[in-house]
Amino acid sequence: MITNDAEGADMPESEKIENLLSLSLDATSEELRSSPNLSAGIVGAEQEEPVWEVIVKYNGSIAGLAGENIIVEELIAGYGIITLPESYIPLLAEVEQIEYIEKPKLLYPGDLDANFSSCIVEVTRNDPYLTGQGVLVAVIDSGIDYYNDAFRNADGTTRIAYLYDQSLGTEFSSEQIDEALRAGSRQEAYAIVPSRDVTGHGTAVCSIAAGRTYGAEDRRADGVATGSRLLIVKLDTRGQGSFPMTTNLMRAFTYVVKKAQEMGMPVAINLSFGNTYGSHNGTSLVERFLDNVSEIGRCVVCVGSGNEGAAGGHASGNLSSGEEMRIEFAVGEYESNLNLQLWKSYTDLFSVRLVHPSGSERVIDTAVEGTTRYVLDEEEVLVYVGFPKPYVVLEEIYINHMPQGR
Repeated sequence: MITNDAEGADMPESEKIENLLSLSLDATSEELRSSPNLSAGIVGAEQEEPVWEVIVKYNGSIAGLAGENIIVEELIAGYGIITLPESYIPLLAEVEQIEYIEKPKLLYPGDLDANFSSCIVEVTRNDPYLTGQGVLVAVIDSGIDYYNDAFRNADGTTRIAYLYDQSLGTEFSSEQIDEALRAGSRQEAYAIVPSRDVTGHGTAVCSIAAGRTYGAEDRRADGVATGSRLLIVKLDTRGQGSFPMTTNLMRAFTYVVKKAQEMGMPVAINLSFGNTYGSHNGTSLVERFLDNVSEIGRCVVCVGSGNEGAAGGHASGNLSSGEEMRIEFAVGEYESNLNLQLWKSYTDLFSVRLVHPSGSERVIDTAVEGTTRYVLDEEEVLVYVGFPKPYVVLEEIYINHMPQGR
C-alpha cells in the first residue's frame, strides 16, 4: 500500500515518470483544462485532488499496492493500470516493483481502404479459399452493428462469440445476441443487448476484416475472413472529448487474449485507432505492450497506419554544426490548443526559436530540463525538456501552445 505521509512536500522528479506525465503534473488546472493531451488520464477531476489513471510496467506483483484510494489492475506481461490521487504518483515511482509510469494518450480512428484495394478478393476467391474458419477475428474499435446481416451465419444466428462493451461494463455472449436477433426488430433487440456502434467506424472495420454477404452473385463486398468467429470490444469513450484512451486499449487487448485462450482458439486482433504522439521508435509502454501481446500464444496484432501520410504532420532532417532549419506549421481558427514534439539524440545540442506570425520571437532554452513557461504575443507556451529515462531512448522537447484567457 502507498501512503502519502509527506503531503505538501516537494518530491524530486523521478526518472521512472514519463516526460509528458511530469509536465501534466506541473501544469496548472487552467492549463490542463485547455489541453486535452495533458489532461488525458484524469478520471476524477471533480474531487479536491485530481485522480489519475496511469500505465505502469512492473516486476513481481503490485496487488499489494491497492488501498482505500488506489485501484490496481494487473494486465498481462508485467503491465498494469493504477488509479490513484495525483500526489501519490511520485510515491508510486519510489516503489521497487515499478519500472516506469506513463500517462494515457487519446486515441483517434484511422480509416481503412476497401478490401479490393488490398487485393483481398484474389486471395479469398481462389483455391485454397482462405476463409478464416477456426480463427477468432477480434476488432477493438467503436463497437459493431450486431444486427447487420454481414455478421450472421446463413441461418441468421450471430457470428459474434462475445461482445464486450467497455462503456456499459458488460460482456454479451453469442446466446444473448441471438436472443436479441430473434426479438423481431432493432428496437426490441437493443432492449436485450443495448450495445450500439454510434459512429459506425467499428462496423466498417469489421466488415472489411470479416463481413459476409449472402445471396449476392457479386461477392466482392465480402471481407477477408468470412468464416471466422468474431470477438468485439467497444472502447470506452466516456469523458476526454468522447475519445478512448490508451488505458482502454490495454484493457481491451488483455480481455481479448485471455478470452481467446479460454476458448482455445487462435486470434487475429485488429486495431484501427491510434495517435501521432511519441517518437515512433517502439519504446513507449503501449508500443512494447502490443509487442508482448503478439508473443502470447497463437496471436497476431494488426494495427492501422492511419491516413496522415500526406498530411504534413511530421518533419525530419539532419543538422550540421551552425546550420539552421526552418519548419512552418499551420493553426486552424478552430484549434484552441496545439502541441509540438521534437525528438533528438541526447548528445546533440541545438537551440529552438519560435516565431509568431506577428514577427515576435522567443528562444527556448533547451539546456534547462523540466517545465518552463513563456509568453509569445497572446499565447502561453508551455515547454518541457526531457532527460534520460529507462524507456525513453530519444530526448523529447514538448511544446504546448495555449491562447491566454481561454
